[in-house]
Amino acid sequence: MPAWLVKLGWVAGRLFLGDDLGKKLLQALAVLAGLILALVLFLPALVTWIPLATVEKINDFFAAAEQASATTRTPDDPEGITIPWEEVTAAWAVLYDQDFSAASVGAISDLAGEWAERHERVEVHSDGQGNTWTETHVWYTRRDFQEVMERLGFTREQREQARRYLEALREGGLRPPAGWRARPGPGWAWPVPGYDSAAAISSPYGLRVHPITKRPQLHLGVDIAAPEGTPVVAARAGTVMGTGTDEELGRYVVIEGGGFEARYGHLSVIGVRQGERVEVGQGIGRVGNTGLSTGPHLDFRVRFGGWWQNPLQYF
Repeated sequence: MPAWLVKLGWVAGRLFLGDDLGKKLLQALAVLAGLILALVLFLPALVTWIPLATVEKINDFFAAAEQASATTRTPDDPEGITIPWEEVTAAWAVLYDQDFSAASVGAISDLAGEWAERHERVEVHSDGQGNTWTETHVWYTRRDFQEVMERLGFTREQREQARRYLEALREGGLRPPAGWRARPGPGWAWPVPGYDSAAAISSPYGLRVHPITKRPQLHLGVDIAAPEGTPVVAARAGTVMGTGTDEELGRYVVIEGGGFEARYGHLSVIGVRQGERVEVGQGIGRVGNTGLSTGPHLDFRVRFGGWWQNPLQYF
């Protein structure tokens, strides 16, 4: 959910905690009017924010592509071919106008079969006694995306649309533009000082292919690449609500304050204790490579009102 909408709802809820009923009602009406105005002004952005395919549905494409790949394994070619789930997803998005509601594993597998080209060779054998028999050899090769799109009858515009969708899947999330530098809003500090440019964002917030598991995953934060041992500071003031070690995040710290929850993962060193009060910009640990990680970086996550947010919107 967009951060501005979550914040507006949170403010509305707090209005009813006061004592003056008349004042509360007037404030509630003002907030309601503001909410209606915001919906009118920002409805296009709100609609485009809604994900067209959930992570669960994307996982169906991953499973269906694996299932279709398994059918290409034969005695002549035990390895078979690997059908790219990202290309199958992009093709489906174009074929069905980005409607994923009917994308069952079976239906996706049928589409994935377009990537498998079957080959057959028949050999005739005979022995010295005039007996003959045949032996059939079957194997598959993978069609490239261009060929599949031609087989599906895609127009030039549809092929371009499919390529753009494919790039978005492979890119994973929305990266900041070249030349971007973090500009913290009031009450915020960039969590890895000195590594605040677009070049430091090694993986953005959003759907991506996990670099280790190779499965589709909703990346709940942003990865900020920096050398191991680089200081990590609190992005917001608050109380340390948790520290420890997690299989995915490795060593982590959780800080809550002002309605926000900030998580800092893959740390090499934890520099705070649970229950400790920390100020914005205060050191809390150091960049590491713990947990499921391919190199030293900070996994930085922000949650507000129970909803995970793209942390970059606060910078």
